[in-house]
Amino acid sequence: MEEKYPKDITILYIEIDNNLRKEVEKFLLKFASVIYKASTIETAKKIFKEKQPDIVITNLKLKKGNSFNFISDIKKNFDTIVMIISSFDEPNLLIEAINIGVDGFIKKPVDFDRLEQKLSEFINIIENKKIEKKLIDEQKKFKAIADISLAGIYI
Repeated sequence: MEEKYPKDITILYIEIDNNLRKEVEKFLLKFASVIYKASTIETAKKIFKEKQPDIVITNLKLKKGNSFNFISDIKKNFDTIVMIISSFDEPNLLIEAINIGVDGFIKKPVDFDRLEQKLSEFINIIENKKIEKKLIDEQKKFKAIADISLAGIYI
């Protein structure tokens, strides 16, 4: 059976509820080769710094830290997709999430069909960016070869 999703995607999943984390992690394995897990901001920051995953999925309510600051730092410095899964649905929190660049929001309890839809969209974006990067790299190589070839003609 052909796999629906590429397996070179990595996800950092941050959740304090162990049971939910296990359930969602099992689901995420359909989409990614590696799922990094964290329940605190400190652990999440360490994993993100070391692994730089393609997608970060986080709860708003975390131990020992503000997830908005963490998300904001990611969105300012990296081209990483960030999605929030949370039971909070206060308009002010949603506005703040939009303002810092969150790419998606799913309210708990997790709707796995909706999660699959969002992840599919995100993976398409990631794959398109990877293709674009490869094309740019190939274009640079071709230009370098052309420049060397032309330089040789004039010598």
